[in-house]
Parts: sequence; structure tokens; C-alpha cells
Amino acid sequence: MVQGFFYECLGLAILDEPVLFIKPSSAVIGPGENIICPSCSSRVDYDAELAVVIRKTCRNINENEADAYIFGYTCGNDITARDLQEKDGQWTRSKSFDTFLPLGPYIVRDLDLANLAVSLRLNGKLKQCSSTSRLIFSVPELVSLSQEL
Repeated sequence: MVQGFFYECLGLAILDEPVLFIKPSSAVIGPGENIICPSCSSRVDYDAELAVVIRKTCRNINENEADAYIFGYTCGNDITARDLQEKDGQWTRSKSFDTFLPLGPYIVRDLDLANLAVSLRLNGKLKQCSSTSRLIFSVPELVSLSQEL
């Protein structure tokens, strides 16, 4: 989500276009549900995300049309088997395990995304804190690119 922060921390060059990956519906769980760590991984990481809830099929739109397709926003936790991501050199397997996408608990509409705080706590301890102001790609841009999946 807060891509600029991720790239800054790792000293990576910012990309011209976003890296897209799939989270299957079997990854989705509700808030407070248990994440099941796969036995083939020894490093499972969290990543606080702003999740965009799409209201209808979205193809061949431009950024200016994106709002008409957005139902609202919620909290997301993009769980990743980081060791498998590094081993595979791509992201599909490492992000696609069952329970690897806790969402919620609320869907909110009409948010000002200019400087929205996004944070993650683990056992009450703050682990991540950033802002949507650090996004490399805007939400409308990402929604318009969703047609490429």
C-alpha cells in the first residue's frame, strides 16, 4: 500500500508501473480470525494496506472513471510468506495461501485519501505506520490498471 516507504526502506528504484499480483478469495478472512502459516514457510510477514472494495466489473476505464467503480475502503493485511517470495522470484505463491488476507471490520465510503494514516499493531505493539500521501500510484490509477489482471 504505502509503496514509497517500502521502496525507500529497501533502497529500490521506484518503478514506472505497479507490480500486480493476485490474492485468491480463499485468502480472505475476517478481522480477528487466525492466520494459518504454511508448513513450507519459515517467515510469514504482515503488511498494512488500504483495501479498495470494487462495486462492479471494471474494464477499459481511465483514472477519471475509477470512483464510479469503488464501493468503499477497508483495512487489509497483506500476509506474505517472505522466504517463498525470495525463493520463487515472484509473488503468487507467497501471497496466495488460505487466510493470507484479513480484511475489515468496516467498509467506509467518501474517504479523503490525500493523507490517510495506515498502521499495523501486533499484540498491541505498533509495527507499521505510514500514510497514503506516500503512495507511488494513486488509487484511481491502480483501479484503472486492474483491467490488466
